[in-house]
Amino acid sequence: MRSLTRTLVLVATGLLGTIPAAAAQIAQESVDLDVVRAIREEGLERSQIEYLAGYLTDVIGPRLTGSPAMFEANDWTAEKLGEWGLQNVTVEPWGQFGRGWDNLSFSGRIVEPYVQILNALPVAWTASTRGTAKGAATIVAADSTVDLEQYKGMLKGKFVLMQSPQVMEPEFDPRPLRQSLDDLFAPAEPVPERDDEARRRRMAQWRRRGAMRDSINEFLKGERVAGVLYPSSRTYGNLRVFGMSSARNPENEIPGPALVISHEQYGQIWRNIERGVPVKLEVEIKNEFYDDDL
Repeated sequence: MRSLTRTLVLVATGLLGTIPAAAAQIAQESVDLDVVRAIREEGLERSQIEYLAGYLTDVIGPRLTGSPAMFEANDWTAEKLGEWGLQNVTVEPWGQFGRGWDNLSFSGRIVEPYVQILNALPVAWTASTRGTAKGAATIVAADSTVDLEQYKGMLKGKFVLMQSPQVMEPEFDPRPLRQSLDDLFAPAEPVPERDDEARRRRMAQWRRRGAMRDSINEFLKGERVAGVLYPSSRTYGNLRVFGMSSARNPENEIPGPALVISHEQYGQIWRNIERGVPVKLEVEIKNEFYDDDL
């Protein structure tokens, strides 16, 4: 958002400062100031942004692509545009995204070494649990499918942690709520150019990581683990949830249950396992997949 704001301001100031020859012709056309004034009044005095944003977030809620809420938001938006007088409003299909997915319910808690609510959310496009899954948490140290062989037959009913907790330094200075004018109007830093070969290497690396992740998920599902736990990359209990994008493909197998857990709580589970203190969890996840409109 910050970079977008800077870009918009720089574009605006750039257009005001120097107008290219092609744009100068447009600038010489007559401007209907009454229309400009009406637009300003509509935005500044009769804005519906609070109502629109409130309905989308508070009533319809999260709108993951392909989910029922996304379709509801699309139809609601089209209806609103029609109410405002726009004609021929339609919701257009595009491409093929894949399976839709939605989390219907989630509940979880740590029951040992002491009872506490599990601050977590399901990873998108992962499976439900079979009722309430109860099991011990365990660390699996593996960077490849070869490393996983040592765990064969040992993970059934376990909650698996594979990523060591990220070290996050404390913040002693509060983050600014607004960007200063100096920063806002500072020249944008040039984006380093990547040659075609570097771009190909990066794409190949990304594909290898994805294939490795899929192989590991397939192995864990075959071992019938209770679930896979991932740490959130945000502090203060904030959950930054991602999705298993490969599971959107209806030809691919659906990964087993997976959760993103708060950074602090994930670290607590990890440390207790390393201490040799048993950690046990109870988790129930109900997810839904939608294949009727890919």
